[in-house]
Amino acid sequence: MSLNSRSLRVAIAACVPVVQAADPVLSSGSATWETIETETGTKTIFTISDDSVFDWGDFNLDQGSELVFDFIGGNQVLNYLNGGGSYFLNGTVTSNGSVSFFAPGGNLFVGGSITAKSVTLASLNANPADVLDGNGYTLDGSLGSGILKVDGFVNATDGDIMLGGQQLIVGRRGELTATGAVRMAGTDRIKVSASGNQRLKDAGEEGFVLYQGTTHASQIDIRAGKEVHNVGTLDAQTGRIFIEVGGDGRVFSDNRAIIVGEMAFKGVIEQAPRANFDEADAPAVVSDSILKVPTLRRPDGTRITTASAVRTSNAVSASSSVTQPNPTRNVAAPVKKALMARSSFFGMRGTRGGSSSDEQKKTARR
Repeated sequence: MSLNSRSLRVAIAACVPVVQAADPVLSSGSATWETIETETGTKTIFTISDDSVFDWGDFNLDQGSELVFDFIGGNQVLNYLNGGGSYFLNGTVTSNGSVSFFAPGGNLFVGGSITAKSVTLASLNANPADVLDGNGYTLDGSLGSGILKVDGFVNATDGDIMLGGQQLIVGRRGELTATGAVRMAGTDRIKVSASGNQRLKDAGEEGFVLYQGTTHASQIDIRAGKEVHNVGTLDAQTGRIFIEVGGDGRVFSDNRAIIVGEMAFKGVIEQAPRANFDEADAPAVVSDSILKVPTLRRPDGTRITTASAVRTSNAVSASSSVTQPNPTRNVAAPVKKALMARSSFFGMRGTRGGSSSDEQKKTARR
């Protein structure tokens, strides 16, 4: 990132300072900033006096470079990456307030680390006034929609993490940690409430989430227009994990996935799972509402559970001890391939417009 070493003071009224194309333009709020050279790159320190909005025509935070948002007033800083291209955040972002990056119509790749009270990352657009007023806002693809890929570390120290993009990918090195909720939306439109305790609403009919990372939060909410594919770790401890797709969408969970918490979704199990680890170790579908859970045994031959039939409207857990010393992992596998051409562990079809299908719940704990 190239910013000249200087300090700019802007109290928004009618004028905006003249800056070079690579510099951010403060479109609302009050802030000063300066950039210094370091051994590994550059360090830009923003002193924020009020809720502020920056427009960036060019943005590329290299590994070894830093952005610091230091709040002495206000609570939020919004960064709009408006060039419509691809943006790379491979350095370090730290803040004692809430930090957002929006790349409407562009692609945002996060390979570095972000630590702030709360964090929002999106390759969709949002009205800054709606974001700042604290009453919720809508992410949409009105200016185009691209890829949001997180393959780095994102930490919300006193709030929530929100990720949104029509194509949302959390890579294998992606780690999301929040004291509040982690919310992920793979769609061209989503309504985001001010509180992470409230679920994402009004999702569009397009988009997907490919999740391969690790998440630790008090609650996890994942929405997609077409498909959610889970290959990673979702850890909500004793909290809830919601996964929902729109229209004829489907949800897939690979047998490598680890889920800790109570998982809830709307829809019905679409396919009969098949055994994947030990022979007959996976629950077999008897009907749309009943699973037959087989006898599970430890490596030494002792029995964990006896075979039984259970209704899917109840919380169900099935574990395998082949690869781990304790029964901690659900082990079902699919017949079909997912949108991303990966095998999956279970499939389910979403409901149209939140219609009449009963909510199905599945619990898996480590």
